[in-house]
This record gives sequence, C-alpha cells and structure tokens, in this order.
Amino acid sequence: MPSVTELRKRIGELSSAIELCRVSNEEHQTQVLRGLEITRSDARRDLNAMCDPVARLPVEISSEIFVCCLPADTDYPRPNYHDAPMVIRNVCRLWSDVALATPVLWVALRFDFRVSLKRPSDPPSTNHLGVWLDRSGNHPLRLSLGGVMPYSMYAPIKAHAYQVQALELRLSSSAWEALGRESISFSALQKLTLYPRTTNNATLSHCIEILRRAPVLVECEFVYVYCRDGDLPISQPLIHTCLRHLRLGDGTDRSCSANILRHITLPALETLHISDLDIPSADFTSFLARSAPPLRSLYITAKHDDPEAYLRLVPSLTQLTVKCWGSYRLSILSSLATIRDSLLLPDLCDLTIQGRFPYDYYDTLLRVLQNGCRPLASLRIVLTYIEDNPPDHILAALRKFAETGVRIHVGTEDHNFI
Repeated sequence: MPSVTELRKRIGELSSAIELCRVSNEEHQTQVLRGLEITRSDARRDLNAMCDPVARLPVEISSEIFVCCLPADTDYPRPNYHDAPMVIRNVCRLWSDVALATPVLWVALRFDFRVSLKRPSDPPSTNHLGVWLDRSGNHPLRLSLGGVMPYSMYAPIKAHAYQVQALELRLSSSAWEALGRESISFSALQKLTLYPRTTNNATLSHCIEILRRAPVLVECEFVYVYCRDGDLPISQPLIHTCLRHLRLGDGTDRSCSANILRHITLPALETLHISDLDIPSADFTSFLARSAPPLRSLYITAKHDDPEAYLRLVPSLTQLTVKCWGSYRLSILSSLATIRDSLLLPDLCDLTIQGRFPYDYYDTLLRVLQNGCRPLASLRIVLTYIEDNPPDHILAALRKFAETGVRIHVGTEDHNFI
C-alpha cells in the first residue's frame, strides 16, 4: 500500500500527463487520456480513504456518528438526498459501505405516494421502498405511509410488517381497501396513528380491522373516523387486551371518532382522550362497563346530562379533564360533588374543567373541593372569557384551599385569579 506522500506524488504526475494529452490533438491520445483520468480518480479515492478520519475509526464508531446525523425533528423523516442517511452514501465508497452496514440508519421512514408513479421526478420513496426496508435488517421499524399507494408497494410492506413497531397511516380510500385485501398483520405494532387523507377515508371497518391485526398494540390515535349508515354491523365488540392508551379525535368537537367505542372492549385501558363524545351516554357507559378498565386519565368533551352514570364506573381515575358548555357544566360538577361525597373516586387528584363558568356554579365547585376521602392536588377551571371571573367570596374560599397546598388555577389560560 503506497504512503500518503507517494499517492500525492503519483496524482501530480498523472495530472501533468493528463494536461499533456489534452494539449495534443492526436486522435489516439483520447483513449490514453481516459485511462489516465480513471487511474487518477482511483488514486484520489485511495488518498481520501487514507486521509479521511472516519476511515481510521472502527466501523462501530463510524456507525454511531452517522446515526447522530439523522434528522432529529421528526419520528418519520422523509427520504431526502440532502439529509442522512442518503447524503452519506454520496460522499465516498467507504462512507456508503458503512451506511449500508448500519441498519438503524434505515428504520424511520415516511413515504408519501403520488397518484402518478412514472415520472422521473418522483421521490426515491416511490421506487426504492423495498430496498430501503431491506437495509433495516430485522430492526424495529417506524413507518409512515400516505397518499395513493400503488399495488406494487404492498409486497415489501407485507414482508416487513412483523418489524413495524410504530405506524402512521394517511391513506386514500383505495389504499385502505387494498390493505384489507392483502391481510397484512402487524404482530409487533405498539403505536398506531390514523390520519384522514380526506374526511371520509378511514371508516369504522378499517379501524376495527387494523386493531384486530395488531394484537400487542399499546398506544393508538384515531384522528378522524368516518361513519356511514350501516357501517360495521358487529354483534360482538372486538376485545383488545393490550391497548392502554387511546386518543380519539383531532381536538375539535366534530371528529366522529368516539363511535368506535360501540364496537370495542378495552380491559387494559389506562388513558382515554375523546375530543368529541358524540355517542349517547348509554353507549359510553356500556363501553366502560364491559371493559372495566383500570382507567387513570380521562379527557372528554361532555355532551350528556347524566355523567354520573359513567364516572361511577372508573373508580381508579386520578386525572379528569372535561370540556363542556351550557347545562353540561353543572351536570358534571353536581355529579363530581355527589361521587366524591360517596367516596367513589378515591384517587382523583387532578381536575380540569374548560368552558364558560357562571357565578352560580362556583358553590358546587366548592363542594367538589370539600368532599372526598383525599383532597385534590390540582384544580384548573379554564375560562373562555376573562369576564367570567368568580365572585369575591368564592375567590376567598379558593385561596384558602390554595394555602393548604392545592394547586388552583381559575381563569383564562393566561390569567389566574387565585
């Protein structure tokens, strides 16, 4: 192996010879020139390999350095020729070899498929999905899929489905139907998020089916579930024994996602977030009764006058957040006061109520604070308008509770009257 000095001298000699060939107009020199340029290119590559600090590191250290170059602002980075890992492959042969020998560089993927897949400008995710997934070896995958997925893409996804631990889907209606036909199972899936590509893509049937094919799923978010007449006439709800965290809705009060609770039973559920509880109280009560979950945290947008019926079914509750309007606010407060007086929510320590709060509701709020076998640790009343401030005697009573150690916020997000 020549030394660095010898390689540099050799490159200089080759460069001089190349210049002489370029000056000459003789026809036979063209082939000689091409050979000299190839030889110089090889010599430069050898020199770069010897001078490159990465080349002198063990492969394991180089791999760790490359992993630190991955985009840190997302769990599902898009394939990009200007970002790791793809940019690493274009530096030199050594770096490319190290990148290809480092499976963890290829485990977080986001693919957005276009309607037309025959244009040369299409991103590498369209043409090289199978190759990319193969590079991940047997490592756990974080996969995000969106758009109109071509049929040819289902084979590599099915082949690697057993590796997927986190999955985000933003698919077209046709892609949902194709997923159903392919019977793809995600045996290791632990986190699932379903976003709508439009407002009518992911139906109840789609959501139930993917829950069925993910038996060890722990965390799930259905941003929007499209409901249509006659959809999913299930006589026996699906029982999922591993799901512990469920989020339904997109933060608005019109997401329709709560309808799925009519069709599932979740005996391990610990946290439940519902942006729009748009099903009858009897259906929600039935879900909690048959699931009997060890629920610790509940967020609901209340639209029922009888919340006591279902709150009595979750005695393990420690955190409760209720967003409500109109008479529902008084219903939820009265129910909480009665339940805490009956010692039926013994572990409740954090209570948040969002919405407008008329003066005559505050006396009931004081009952909630006074009742119970243990005091609340935190109380938040998030008012819609700053004009809804409580009367002076209520403020005085609340401040006394605050002096005992209860964290109390009564006001808008930006202003606390306490």
